[in-house]
Order: sequence, then structure tokens, then C-alpha cells
Amino acid sequence: MAKFQKGNKFSKGRPKGAINKPKPILYDIYNQTFDQIGGIKAFQIWASNHKSEFYKLHSKTMPLELSMPTDAIQINLDLNFESGAKEIIETFGEKND
Repeated sequence: MAKFQKGNKFSKGRPKGAINKPKPILYDIYNQTFDQIGGIKAFQIWASNHKSEFYKLHSKTMPLELSMPTDAIQINLDLNFESGAKEIIETFGEKND
């Protein structure tokens, strides 16, 4: 594999942390192969027979980070201990030791 030589002024290379971009032809090949070996139905059968492998594969497709604007979230908590304790006692009864 060719290496960048010190003093190369034409290109600094790929920035650190940049993601590899597969060539579009690979996507076509994968999609055609997927369809030829049974498509979604075959994948579902495989996944049900190889659950741990499916979950490993699925976890790699999940985003590493989720972000959401903080102004979009509104949480209301009732931290009143007395009303919560009263509800628990009414539901489960009072424990007598």
C-alpha cells in the first residue's frame, strides 16, 4: 500500500476520524445478492435461527450517539413522597414486622 511521503503538498489525506465511503457499485452488488438469496423472508428465517448473530449485526447499524434538542423535551415529575408512599400502601398494603 502506498504511503504519503513527508512534504506531500498535493493532499493531506483523509482527515482523522473520517468514515470510509464504499463505492456505489458495492451497494448494487449487495442488493442484487440479497434479492437472489431470498430477500427479506430469507433474512428473517436466518435471523430467527441465529438470534445472537442478528443482534450483533443489528447493533452495528445503530447510531453511536443520539442527539435531540434539549428544548424539545419536557419532563414533569411528582416527587411528593407522601402521596407516592400512600399509593404504594394502598396498592400493596402496609408491611408489619
